[in-house]
Amino acid sequence: MRTSKSRGKIAHRRSFYTGESFRWLMDHARLRGDARLPAATGDQAWLESEIFRRITNSGWWLAHPLGIASVQIERDNSLTIHLDGCFRAVDTAYPFSLHVVHELLPHLGVDGEFWGVPGLRVNTVNGRDLVVSLVDSPAKVTLCSVPAAELQGIPRNRWKHQIADLETMLNHDGLPHFWNSPTRTAAERDFAVQAPLTSACRRELAWLGSALLRRAALLHTASTAYNTKNLLKGDTWHIEFFTRHGVPVDHDRLLKRLCDPALGLPIRVIDSSCACNLSKEHGTLCTFNLAGEGTERPALRLAFSHHRYGDEELRMKLADVGASENWLDRVLPKQPAPQPEAA
Repeated sequence: MRTSKSRGKIAHRRSFYTGESFRWLMDHARLRGDARLPAATGDQAWLESEIFRRITNSGWWLAHPLGIASVQIERDNSLTIHLDGCFRAVDTAYPFSLHVVHELLPHLGVDGEFWGVPGLRVNTVNGRDLVVSLVDSPAKVTLCSVPAAELQGIPRNRWKHQIADLETMLNHDGLPHFWNSPTRTAAERDFAVQAPLTSACRRELAWLGSALLRRAALLHTASTAYNTKNLLKGDTWHIEFFTRHGVPVDHDRLLKRLCDPALGLPIRVIDSSCACNLSKEHGTLCTFNLAGEGTERPALRLAFSHHRYGDEELRMKLADVGASENWLDRVLPKQPAPQPEAA
């Protein structure tokens, strides 16, 4: 039997990756001796990967990288995702849950393009929680929406209202939606047939998308980036980190955590290009390609952009959408006031 001190050390390490609270981990999680993070498989991994792919590709201003404050791995190995309350696009703030509803719920667009996650269904809506599942599968994910900051005049996150608004809009345009269908629809089956390579790549890399989602907190606890973008392109996940000039990139710290044999991923760096020692007058870019076990084909590409953009106005925008002062002091420290010129 493990001592409380030993379990506490394991809980602290795991929280660095997931953002799970120390108390919840101590009370509910199975803290094994090797401290490994439970992995999702099969439909559960694919559902998590698709959610990660679709809701984190915006590049908007958010309180946390990719709009995810933390995740919680439940005892049944399903996942709860704690989302940011809002995002800022240009000069307007919106509830982040609005973006999530439009990105995840399966429907057809005006051009006939399939939108959302094929087979995803709205299971239950309970206050701040939206539970989604897959047709004919026990896989499920709970999306927990933090109330948007009312001080900025942002409407509260209301899953039911936003789902109803999307349904009304689609009905007005005569477009079908599928998130309440008891079976997989023809449009959802046709998507895999019409885009076989795309569908196959997403299935093949589901383990990685799910694993990254389950370690979402790592993107802000072990990174100095103030903005992060995520994209699945072909058969490679691309994640780009934006760091302001004057703030250390510190990509080695993130890579060490990401490749940790216990809590990290079964991946390794296969090639890299580091420009940290070059002149930063015009910005630099460092890139790392990582591959899974037994292959030299890159599954994950990390890019670290280091440049001069990132001023006090940007810091204020991030603070307005809920970014903590401690995080902002680390990634966008306040600039010293200019000194008056000597007489």
